[in-house]
Amino acid sequence: MPLYYEGVGKKRQQVWESGLSYTAAKSRKAKIELEQANSEQHPPPQKKRI
Repeated sequence: MPLYYEGVGKKRQQVWESGLSYTAAKSRKAKIELEQANSEQHPPPQKKRI
C-alpha cells in the first residue's frame, strides 16, 4: 500500500493510502492480529450433524 507524507517540520507524518497515520495503522494492525490470534485459539462452535 503506498505511503505518503503530510505536513512540514516536526508535524510531518507518514500517511498510508488508506488515510491512516503510521501510528493509527500500526495500532489497527496490532488489533487485527490479536483478533486473528484469538479466533484461532477459540474456533467457532461446529454445528452437530444429525
